[in-house]
Order: sequence, then structure tokens, then C-alpha cells
Amino acid sequence: MTDTKNAARGRLWTLCPWSGEVSTYDKEHLTLYARLLDASAEGANQAEMARAIFGFDLSSSGDRALQIVESHLARAIWMTEHGYPALNW
Repeated sequence: MTDTKNAARGRLWTLCPWSGEVSTYDKEHLTLYARLLDASAEGANQAEMARAIFGFDLSSSGDRALQIVESHLARAIWMTEHGYPALNW
């Protein structure tokens, strides 16, 4: 799959990697997960999250951007239901 360039933040965003265990990626992206969960709880849709949190320009990366948001939001939800005990806080 092709990466989508996030020019606003100088990052390369991909679909969230999936595993049955908490990964280094998860630990590095906890703040992102929290922002997505907060936005979702406030009623933001995926397009709003794509623009506000990831900095995507939906006119050039629409469907791919929404897939990236969806994959990260799903992982954030998984972390709240299954992954958080492995964080050892």
C-alpha cells in the first residue's frame, strides 16, 4: 500500500499496524489514540479527524486518509478494551 504524505506535519502516515499485543508503535502513538478517542466522543466524524488530527488535505487524499483514520481509531478502541493492561502503568 502507498503511504500518504502529511505535509502539514512532515510525517508519512500509513494504516495502523495490527497485532494481538501492544506494540512499540502503539506506545509511540498513545497521544494520537487519545486525541482520536476524544474527538470521537465529541461526535467528530472521520473527515474532521483526518483534517484536524492528521492534517490531511482531503481533496488530494480523501479515501486513503479516511482509511488511515479508521485504522488508527479502531486500534485506539482496541487499546481501551484489550491493550491497556500491557502498558504496565
